Amino acid sequence: MVNERDRERQLAALFGESLIGPWPELSSEHAPKGRLRRARSWLWWTLGVLGLVVAAGLGARALGRSELERRAADDRGERAERLQMALEDGHLEVAAGLLESVGGERAELDPADPHLELVLAAEAVAYRYLDAEPRRRARIEPLLRAATTAPRRLARLTILSRAERAEHLGDLERLRSERPQDPQVHYLIATVRERAGDVALAREAYRRSEDLGPAWLAHRFDQLEFERRQGDAAAVAALAEGMRSRDASSAWSRLAATLAALPALPGEAAAAPPVQVFRARLLDAVGASARGDAAVAGAQLAAAVSAVHGEPPFLIDAFDTLMDHRSPSLARRLTKRAEWPRGSAVAAAQQRRLEEASAEP
Repeated sequence: MVNERDRERQLAALFGESLIGPWPELSSEHAPKGRLRRARSWLWWTLGVLGLVVAAGLGARALGRSELERRAADDRGERAERLQMALEDGHLEVAAGLLESVGGERAELDPADPHLELVLAAEAVAYRYLDAEPRRRARIEPLLRAATTAPRRLARLTILSRAERAEHLGDLERLRSERPQDPQVHYLIATVRERAGDVALAREAYRRSEDLGPAWLAHRFDQLEFERRQGDAAAVAALAEGMRSRDASSAWSRLAATLAALPALPGEAAAAPPVQVFRARLLDAVGASARGDAAVAGAQLAAAVSAVHGEPPFLIDAFDTLMDHRSPSLARRLTKRAEWPRGSAVAAAQQRRLEEASAEP
C-alpha cells in the first residue's frame, strides 16, 4: 500500500508543485530541477520584457518632454528677437506686450536666463516711459546694483531721475563709445547736458537721438519740451509735426501738437500711458499755477503723482520741471507730500535748492 509521503512524491514528479505552491516535503535530491529552472527562466524573461517596456515608455516621455522644452525655447527666442527689434525701433507699447511673454511674471528674474539682459533693458524702458510700475523697478534693481555689462549699465541709468543721472556723465560717455548707434544713450546724455545748462551739447545729443530713433516718441516729447524752454517755436512745431506724422494716434503726439498749437487731427487717440499722464497733469498744474488757480494746480499735481504711483525718480524729475517753469510754490507742495523720497540724498539737495531760491531777493 502506497503511504502518504510516497503519494506526494509521485504527484510532485508529475506536476512539479502543489496547488498552493512548491511542495515543501520534497528534498532537494528529488526536486524537478528542469521544470523549476524553466519556470525561473520564464519569470526572468518576463521581468526583462516588462523592464524594457517601462524603460521605453520613460524614454519616450523624456524625449517628448525634451522636444516640448526645445520648442518652447525656440518660441521664446523668436519673441525675444521681436522684442529686441521693437526696442531698437522705439515701438515701446509693442515691446511692453512682448515683454510679458519673454520676461515672465515671476517676482525674481533668473540670473542664468540667456535673455536676461534684454529683459532688464525692456523692463527699465517700460518703467521709465510707460507705466512707472514699482514692481518693475523692484524686480530689476537687485541685478543692476553692480552692473558691469553695457546693457545693464544702460538699464540702471535709464531708471534714474535726471538729477541722479547727472552724477554718471562719465559712464554715459563711455556707453556712447561702446554703443554709438543707440538712440537711448544719446537721449540720456541730452537730459544730463540740459540739466547742466549745456544747451548746445544737449541739442546736439537730442538731434543725434532723433536721427537714430525717430519713433521713440517719449524721447521726442522731451526734445520738444527742451526746445520750448529755449523759446525755439519753429523747432517745437517741427518736432510736433514729425511726431504726429509718425503716429498721429499716440498720446505723446497729441500732447505735443497741443503744446505746439497745431490743429487737432481727427481720429481716436490711443490710451495714454501713465508716464504720459504724469507729464500732462504736471504741465496742467504749472498752467493753473501761472493763472493763480492754486486749487486746480494742487489737484493736477496730486493727479500727476498718483499716475506714477509716487515713484521717487519721477517725483525728483517733477521737482526740476516745476522749478524750471518758475513754480516754486508747487515744488514746495510736492516736497511736503507723503510720497516725497525724504531718505534720498538727491531729494535733500533739491530741497536745499528750493530754500536757496526762496532766500534770493
